[in-house]
Amino acid sequence: MIKDHSIFRNLPMPCLLVEPKNGVFIIKDANTAYCQVTQKDIEAIVDKTIPSIIKDDANYIETNWKRVHDELTQIVESGVKPEKFIIRYDPLDSSLNQINEKYWEVEFVAFGSPVEEIIIFYHDKTVEVLKERERLRMQTQLDENLNERKHFVESNPNGLYSLDKNGRFLSVNEGLANITQTPEEELLNMDFLPFCTPYYKDQILSYFEKALSGENQIFEADFISAKGRVMVLEISIVPIRVQGEITGVYGIARDLTSLRNSEKVIIEKSNYLKFNGAILRFLVDHDLNSEILQDIFPQIAKTVQADRMYYFGHRLETQSGEILINKIVEWSDEGSFLNNNFPTIQSLSLDEMREILGELIPGEEYTAITSELPDGKLKNIFTNQNVKSILIIPIFLNDQIYGYIGFDDCTKERKWTEDEKTFLKNLAQNITTFVEKKLAEITIKKQEEELIRSVKKFKTLVQEGSDFISILELSGVLTFVSDTHASILGIPEKELLGNNFMKFVYPEDQERTFIEYSKISYKQKVHIEPFRFKDGFGKWRWIETTLTNLINDPNVNGIVANSKEVTEIIERNREIKELNERYRLAAYATDNLMYDWNLENDEAVRFYNGNEKLFGHTPEEIDKREFWRNHVHPEELEALSVQLKETLEDPGKNLIKTKYRFRRADGSYAHLIDRAYILRDLQGKATRLIGATSDISEIVDKKNALRLANKRFRYAVKATQEMIWDWDLLNDHIVRSKSSKKLYGYELTKTSSINDLWLSKIMDEDRDQVIKSLKAAIDNKKLRKWKEEYRLIKSNGEVAFLIDRGYIVRDSTGKAIRMIGAVLDVTESRRLIKEINKQNKVLKQVAWDQAHVVRGPLTRLKSLLMLLEEESYEEWSREELLNLINDAADELDKIVINIINKAEEIGI
Repeated sequence: MIKDHSIFRNLPMPCLLVEPKNGVFIIKDANTAYCQVTQKDIEAIVDKTIPSIIKDDANYIETNWKRVHDELTQIVESGVKPEKFIIRYDPLDSSLNQINEKYWEVEFVAFGSPVEEIIIFYHDKTVEVLKERERLRMQTQLDENLNERKHFVESNPNGLYSLDKNGRFLSVNEGLANITQTPEEELLNMDFLPFCTPYYKDQILSYFEKALSGENQIFEADFISAKGRVMVLEISIVPIRVQGEITGVYGIARDLTSLRNSEKVIIEKSNYLKFNGAILRFLVDHDLNSEILQDIFPQIAKTVQADRMYYFGHRLETQSGEILINKIVEWSDEGSFLNNNFPTIQSLSLDEMREILGELIPGEEYTAITSELPDGKLKNIFTNQNVKSILIIPIFLNDQIYGYIGFDDCTKERKWTEDEKTFLKNLAQNITTFVEKKLAEITIKKQEEELIRSVKKFKTLVQEGSDFISILELSGVLTFVSDTHASILGIPEKELLGNNFMKFVYPEDQERTFIEYSKISYKQKVHIEPFRFKDGFGKWRWIETTLTNLINDPNVNGIVANSKEVTEIIERNREIKELNERYRLAAYATDNLMYDWNLENDEAVRFYNGNEKLFGHTPEEIDKREFWRNHVHPEELEALSVQLKETLEDPGKNLIKTKYRFRRADGSYAHLIDRAYILRDLQGKATRLIGATSDISEIVDKKNALRLANKRFRYAVKATQEMIWDWDLLNDHIVRSKSSKKLYGYELTKTSSINDLWLSKIMDEDRDQVIKSLKAAIDNKKLRKWKEEYRLIKSNGEVAFLIDRGYIVRDSTGKAIRMIGAVLDVTESRRLIKEINKQNKVLKQVAWDQAHVVRGPLTRLKSLLMLLEEESYEEWSREELLNLINDAADELDKIVINIINKAEEIGI
């Protein structure tokens, strides 16, 4: 149950506190925001039931509030918190005297088991609802655009892939194969689950299911490669939509392992600093003695993973007056195999210590690995002590050795890291400082001066630093703010004091921030992740805050908030993600083979899309150091090397472009064009070459084919009786082939107008028709071809019969912009046709004679011969029949001679 209602009533969003009782829900409290929205006094709300208070409202919508009642009932009966949902409630704007359409997200928080109280949160989601409408429209358009694009390209250094709805790989790139240490062929027969670490598998599956539901996902998780390498990957997945249906996901895997390991080193260093500071504070609060050291030595030793830690200090032998270095404090791990009673090193004179350890130097540590020491006293001591490795930090006072702090590793031989050495030397220095403090006299004046300096330092750090401090009541009301609120956020002190800090928090961050802030009521410290805070200029700034509960401290009596602005870090991370996205899209769109060549170590990383970019070579072959040089055409390698050397040595050049031939796996050569940008250091020395290689073999082949086609065309033009012409209609310029001189006697190869010379040489009877038909073809946007026959007067006065044909090129509006055609001289064919017509006329006459004139005498001749053969002399005598036969033969002979003469006239 809520005991302190002050936090509840100051919440920025409308809220109701209800109590379930006998199947109804009685309102126990309402915050200020709820009263303002509904314009009701709290007295008119409290002790009313949910149905009655809502039904009395003019803006009551039954279906919305029925669900509120049903969800409350479900919470009481099952104890399960329902999902958030949207309802509509239109409050009255009293200033305009009108009702505004509003949408509210309802959220329930129950207290007690069984449920005793329930808080109903109403979050204003009007803007989000309207944005969602627009987002759905834009999402539909984006889906259509995404479906028109290709899959992720293989040239991306990160792992690119696509998965089906069952999580099986549909496509992968070499980057993913390298990250998972699994060949691409094996990946395509797998799903992603074998690479999930057990402790992240459920979370990863959850992200995958959200992507399949249509939500883009970005997350980090631990994965394990096929060879057992544990790695941290940043995964970005988006749904694949085909005709509106989600069929799988596209993904990008970015290996953050090195980055996270670096962060671990930073954290380790930070821990060293924090622990050093803690020891320093501990020593400040206590005098230096063996009991105090005995308490803190185990923590120090465990921090650097040492098995033993000891402190040998300065002691004056009263009888002999000799200075001895005696063991003051020692701690050892219970699990180590130590000989703690070795008398040789329990008490040493300065000379004995120098004999064993050598001359110790201020500010320098002594380290040794027992197995590497020469035979002697020191090695025997360490061997008998079961010491594998040792680190000794000397302590000097006034340039005199005062003692030393030692650390032993009895488990393994180790090289102490620089961070460990620095940490321990700082620690030794702190101890040395407090030894000096114990031995030296500190005057009251110095203490006062130190106090003044501390106050100034605090003011510099707190009041004038980059962080800002505030003190709040438990309800969240600000009671104190540092000056940095005004200098950094631009908010005057008077505008903050007395206000709840949630008033300045971005609406979407309020719920999360409130939940985190509420934990301070039962925790000593609470860290609130970055949230947006409105500054004095109306802009939203990202703030990170650590809370400390000092309510019971009479000097503070509040919650201390140490805050710092992290807007730049948040924005930088956002920019990095945007840059990565731009790079992904650029890599997605290019067809080039890209590379990054480190000139200092002569190593190159190449990015390519599929095996077609490897020119038939395997990825293992192409990644070899000398592979590229060995496959450049021998005739071009030397010139290419000289050009590259001269360009790299010239500090004034930052770009290089080369063309060369490259041998494919099948022995053929590809034509390549290489463009690269040169990165140089401050001295102008070239350090890297970043570029792209394009395969222009197809272009070169087409150029060669075009050159050959042009050559054949020129020969064809020479062999024919045609003249080619190209007419630029926009500028009225026409160019004709050289055959115009040969065919017609006119020099027409220079650019001229269509009206120049040519039209004037067309015979008058044909000129108007040519001009008319040409204009009609050009003006008709649907026509592409034109043809006309006409006569042209040649330079020698002869008349040439021509057939002129042209193809019309038009722009997108249908306007004619160019016309290309050919003129064919058909004079000879026209002459031959005339001759053929003449011959045909004579042949027709011959055929008539043969078919009709010859047949008359021939028929009489056959009949007379039949009578003569039958010896029938009733009408004519034999002599008369022979005379008639002779007459018919003569007539036939004349006809044949006439036919022969006509045939000779036409040359048959």
